[in-house]
This record gives sequence, C-alpha cells and structure tokens, in this order.
Amino acid sequence: MHELKLYINLRLKDRIKMLAKERGLSMNKMATQLLEIGIYKLLEEEKTYGQIKYKQADSK
Repeated sequence: MHELKLYINLRLKDRIKMLAKERGLSMNKMATQLLEIGIYKLLEEEKTYGQIKYKQADSK
C-alpha cells in the first residue's frame, strides 16, 4: 500500500466518516472504496462519450 495525503473540506470528511460508520468500515477503507467507485464511473462515462480510447500505452 502507498500513503497519499488528501486535503478535503470538512463537510466531505464528515460524509465519509458517516458512511464509514454506517457500514462498519474505517474512514480509510471507505475513502478507498469511494475513490475506486468514482474512478470506475468516470472511466465508464468517458467510454460512453468516446473521450478516451482503450489501447496499450506502448502500442504504435
């Protein structure tokens, strides 16, 4: 695992804390899940609108 400092506003921190408590998770695990879901949704949205092309980075 890598360590990453995120600077977020207090309201977002409180929302993450509330969601984590409801699910019985640590804030760290909840934040990780939220980031994973957000990245997945962003990639799906970009795929739908054709903004990104899926190919290997080393292909020519």
